[in-house]
Amino acid sequence: MAMINSEHIFLDDLQKHVFKVPDYQRPFVWKTGFEIGDFWDDFEQVSKDLKKNKKTEFFLGTIIFLQKSENGQLEVIDGQQRLTTLFIFMMALRHVIQNWQKDTDIQGIAPRLSYLNGFLSSYDVVSAQSIKHKLIASLSIRSVLSDMCREDWEPPFSNKINGKGVKRENRKVEPIFDFFVEKLISNKSPSDISNIIQTLQKISFIRISIKEEEHAYELFERTNARGAGLEVSDLLKNHMFKNIKDDIDGESVNVMWQEIEANSEKSIIPMLRYYYISRKNHITRSKLYRGLKSYVGVDHKDKLKDIHRFSKFYQLYRNHDRESDLLGFFPDYAAQKINFLSEDSLYYIYQSLSGIKLFGVTQVIPLIYTVFHKYIDLDLHKEKDTKNKFRYRNLLSNFCESLENYHFINNFIGTRVGNDVEKLYARYAYELFETEVANDFVSKLKELYSDLKDQLIPLDEFEASFIESSYEKDTKKLLYIFDRFNSYQYPSMAKRLSSSDWKQINIYKRNTVVTDGANNIEHWMNQSQIKPTPDYVHNIGNLLAISKKVNSSMQNLKTPSEKYGFLNKNRHLISFPYNAYFIDKYKDNFQDWGEEEINNRAKDLARDAYNHIWKFDPKI
Repeated sequence: MAMINSEHIFLDDLQKHVFKVPDYQRPFVWKTGFEIGDFWDDFEQVSKDLKKNKKTEFFLGTIIFLQKSENGQLEVIDGQQRLTTLFIFMMALRHVIQNWQKDTDIQGIAPRLSYLNGFLSSYDVVSAQSIKHKLIASLSIRSVLSDMCREDWEPPFSNKINGKGVKRENRKVEPIFDFFVEKLISNKSPSDISNIIQTLQKISFIRISIKEEEHAYELFERTNARGAGLEVSDLLKNHMFKNIKDDIDGESVNVMWQEIEANSEKSIIPMLRYYYISRKNHITRSKLYRGLKSYVGVDHKDKLKDIHRFSKFYQLYRNHDRESDLLGFFPDYAAQKINFLSEDSLYYIYQSLSGIKLFGVTQVIPLIYTVFHKYIDLDLHKEKDTKNKFRYRNLLSNFCESLENYHFINNFIGTRVGNDVEKLYARYAYELFETEVANDFVSKLKELYSDLKDQLIPLDEFEASFIESSYEKDTKKLLYIFDRFNSYQYPSMAKRLSSSDWKQINIYKRNTVVTDGANNIEHWMNQSQIKPTPDYVHNIGNLLAISKKVNSSMQNLKTPSEKYGFLNKNRHLISFPYNAYFIDKYKDNFQDWGEEEINNRAKDLARDAYNHIWKFDPKI
């Protein structure tokens, strides 16, 4: 670490340098609220103190630079947010002063403009014809900042620069520029120019200059890893880049990392945490960076590819809208059109994963990822033995259904929280990942199912929560419940419908559960029969999922008996298998349908749900 120099400097000491924010750095993210507001408040306070002849300075903290010997550039290793903000501020000040110059005849303005331009741009002696921009900003705003550095630049902001669309860049920079312009105009006057420039000259830093790239990365990490500084993702990216030896390698890593960030959809920290869990074991957010750093090691390329693979899975898991999307979980095999999943299996996986997402349970993601990819890695889809071939063919759908059933009982209906099994899932994700033969993989799944069964809430606890399901607060839940009831054959409820039959009656849709308008929740006893409407009328025991067409035909029917007569006479209109079962089972109760009958049916539904529809009885 002998090649590190540290010194306390002022703004003028930076004027002769050209700064570059490396491509791998995170985007410029400061906004006009908290960070930019604080910058202005501090600037204004220093300016006031200077007017009172107080000795003061505007300290902007530590900035770490890497000296690039080949071109004399200073690479900004840490401090780009502050440095970029400072440059935007000077651009705003230059603009304001230029406008004052147009309106007034004040002496000394030209030297002030020259002073600012000396920071923003300089004549390139080498080319003798072009402008060298003093700040090569983050890729996220580079085109706009480079354009603004020109001495002749003036607003408005252009949406295209050199043929490239820059609307997104403008949205990051323009509000900050406008903020500073407004503050300068409203709080200052041409006579304050000297004080403004004097305040700029009081801006100071601790400059840490490093000549060895490896040391730069190490210092960056130590500076940011212990506090609230950078996110885990930024630190991890820094760790990976410090092992990169050439620009081609760096570019490929940078592109891959950008894709990882895009796939995470603004939740990269949870995604990285789930990735680590899928490979190692449970970890808290506070320990995530050290865990990832240790796991990634110096073999960053292979690990980065693995993270990239996980990020694609993560994105698909959160956004799949149809069963065919699931083939993206197995891209290599889908591309080769290897038929390793039956049509029914694929559809059941889709339905189960949609259900789990409805429950809001995310702790399963590492486990699902590991099981899906280990299934392929162990070649279970290529099994030739007749017995095992059938067994393995349905392994994934049975696995997903088991998770759906468990979390429906314990979390969606029961009062347990998903975090209860996070450490359990983490342990099994790692242990499954470490298996190397099919038998060990299957044995480990059996152990998982056994542990989950031990944690399953009993029927009485489930029933107590289930019968509280109500039309007034649980419409989405009710559509899902009745959809699953309709997915089984009656009266035994022992067999699921085939995917082709289920598709014909499916009423639950992940993104449009309530709003798609295809199906309604029907009150068997009308809401208007008793005024004011008692709570039991809205209870699940009095409800039925029914097609919009049938519901419209029944709108003038008031009593349960009238509705029964209509549906029994027009059975083709019933639409869903459970509805036929319902009118046959309860037909003798419709004449006296009331609170007792509704409560009894709610309990019947709860027992059928627990013992049949969502029965936790994993098959393997």
